[in-house]
Amino acid sequence: MKALVKRLRRQLPATRGFVRVGTPWREIVGLAEELRVDAIVVGSRGLSAIQRLLLGSTAENVVRHAPCPVLVIRDGPLKRIRKVLLPVDWDEGSKAAVRYAVKRAGKDVELQALHAIGFPRLIEPEFADALSDDAQSSRKLRKFLDRLGAKDVPSKVVLGEPSEAILDAARDADLVVIATRGHKGAARAVLGSVAEKVVRRAEGPVLVVPPTRTRKPVDGTRRK
Repeated sequence: MKALVKRLRRQLPATRGFVRVGTPWREIVGLAEELRVDAIVVGSRGLSAIQRLLLGSTAENVVRHAPCPVLVIRDGPLKRIRKVLLPVDWDEGSKAAVRYAVKRAGKDVELQALHAIGFPRLIEPEFADALSDDAQSSRKLRKFLDRLGAKDVPSKVVLGEPSEAILDAARDADLVVIATRGHKGAARAVLGSVAEKVVRRAEGPVLVVPPTRTRKPVDGTRRK
């Protein structure tokens, strides 16, 4: 850690290093609470599908419990961000993600909002593409974005299973900014949310934004 901090301080003089003993994700989230950080950057290792389903990962647990946005990085360096995919729903989490992205995106960054309408499994996939976008949802999406100060952000409504639609659109983006559902307690720890599926399977980096910036630490106590 001392060697790493020394190397990083050549470019980032304020770098500090910490060594903790315990469950990695709990220590990461706990330290984030203590330091009141603005974001967490974490790597995601390439576990097999079965390993990830049975064991979860440090990255996924940090995403579930972090008090702040979490940037999940894949193998390889993070390239310059020019196109950002912004999947949205109608809940508080999406509101937080839209506000976060609009506030922090530079003038040279292109945001693209996406809302996916899930279709019943009885509909054959070959017929799904022939169905038109839901006009009512398109209008609702536009109003939703406008109210959040995203009037200049282009929007698109697609038909399909949400996580699959997001992953498909993410291939043309440099970054995905997605929200968590904002569940609390045990509900937040349940696998299967759209955000977690995207974190697991996206080829590029994913920034996960929680619905609020203030949460109880993982040990259940309150910190000032």
